[in-house]
Amino acid sequence: MEKEDPYRISSEYLLLLRKTLTVQQTQKLVQDIKVWCRNEYGMPEYSKDERLYIKALAESFLNQLKPPTNG
Repeated sequence: MEKEDPYRISSEYLLLLRKTLTVQQTQKLVQDIKVWCRNEYGMPEYSKDERLYIKALAESFLNQLKPPTNG
């Protein structure tokens, strides 16, 4: 059984993003999120748990943002 993603965003929000953003805009959003995550993850004032949370949240969102593939 697949483990449920605790950071899962609503399917309605994902669908809205996919319908609204062009491929280029989606790629830009992904790059911006990766930069944000790198910047935030490196901040010394965050605890290890907070850093892990930031990383997990960003990875989850990026994985969900990818459009589903058939087969």
